[in-house]
Amino acid sequence: MGLALEPDEVAEIYARFVQLADKKKNIYEQDLIGIVQEHRVPAMAA
Repeated sequence: MGLALEPDEVAEIYARFVQLADKKKNIYEQDLIGIVQEHRVPAMAA
């Protein structure tokens, strides 16, 4: 996917991934992109 993430970002995004994986049977690349975008948008607005 070519994303450069800081270690703290990886931990936060992974936690969100696990939450989603508990709800959905299959996780797709678009799901991962959405998680990263959700994580980064608030940081960019601040």
